[in-house]
Amino acid sequence: IIMNSYIRESQLKSKKIDNYLLFNLIPFIEISKFPPEINIEKIISIIQNKLKNKLFLSNLEAIYIGEFKELKERSLRALYNEGAIYLSNYNDLSKYKISEEIIIKDIIHEIGHLVQQNFQNILFEDNNLIKEFLFKRKLLKRILKANKIIIPKTFETEVEYTEEIDQFLVSIVGYPLLSSFISDIFISSYSVTSIEEYFSCGFEEYFVGKNIPLQNICPVLYDKINYLEANLENLNV
Repeated sequence: IIMNSYIRESQLKSKKIDNYLLFNLIPFIEISKFPPEINIEKIISIIQNKLKNKLFLSNLEAIYIGEFKELKERSLRALYNEGAIYLSNYNDLSKYKISEEIIIKDIIHEIGHLVQQNFQNILFEDNNLIKEFLFKRKLLKRILKANKIIIPKTFETEVEYTEEIDQFLVSIVGYPLLSSFISDIFISSYSVTSIEEYFSCGFEEYFVGKNIPLQNICPVLYDKINYLEANLENLNV
């Protein structure tokens, strides 16, 4: 996915909001604006209060707000790519009742992808996080088979994103039914998609979740995030 060409073409009409810096470091850049009811200052304040440490944002250059082709094509609200977070301005997402809370969750989720990039060795070198993820996939596979659902051959072994597994979960099983299967196994239907989404959904839940006992459901995932939070100052990015 290449965003850079679109950004370059849009720079003349983009507006850097100098007063809106996350941790006085990361600019919010509006290529097209949020709806008027969205308060960016409130979003920044809450994210800073939740994350507390700007080192979570190492190697993040900017947060762009706009109408991005890649987001529309994939029906996404947000995306981390090549050192930046891209947010829909949500004006074309009529099915969502947009709020600062949703945007905060989207930003934290994409920061989770950045964190995976920055701390790959710590998160994945011992293989424990992957083992936890695949064990949960195995448990889910049993439930799916018991419900006579035909499962992709790689479901129990593939940890990276594949369109086959994504479409299987979204279109064949469907998130409403999937959510009824994953109670006490995964924290959300989307977290089943890949190890990357498993971590980012957990990262989001750790910092801005409300009701899911992450530590009980995903103990390895919880411990990895907890370790990062406690030791950021001593870790090399």
